[in-house]
Amino acid sequence: MKRLSYKALFLISIIIGAASCTNQNATAPCDEWNALAVEMKTVMDQIKANYESETLFLKRLGESQVYWLQYKERHMKMLYPEGYDITRRKYGEETFNPCKCKELTRLFKLRVDELKVFRDGPRKGQEECPTFNNI
Repeated sequence: MKRLSYKALFLISIIIGAASCTNQNATAPCDEWNALAVEMKTVMDQIKANYESETLFLKRLGESQVYWLQYKERHMKMLYPEGYDITRRKYGEETFNPCKCKELTRLFKLRVDELKVFRDGPRKGQEECPTFNNI
């Protein structure tokens, strides 16, 4: 069930991003965010392939991703309490809000970097720090 929840939240996140960006010039922040969402999925798939025999690790990774997605949603609701929907109503028509996509881009960059540690190994200068790769 949790695996389904993670996938559902992730897909909803990608769909919202893709559907919300309609103006070519104004959508650069959303385009970057969408690319990071795809990269995150790719990195997750690679981690799952690399650690397919480590079921407990993969379970905890999935839980971590669900909690991260929940954090992202709550963080965006805190920043935009009027409603978290990448677009807003202005003068009766949909208007693109690049600030929300910029914040999502920032959050996704951080998460992708965190996940890459499990795919690529510890960051430079953190070789002594515990990660699944060097325990």
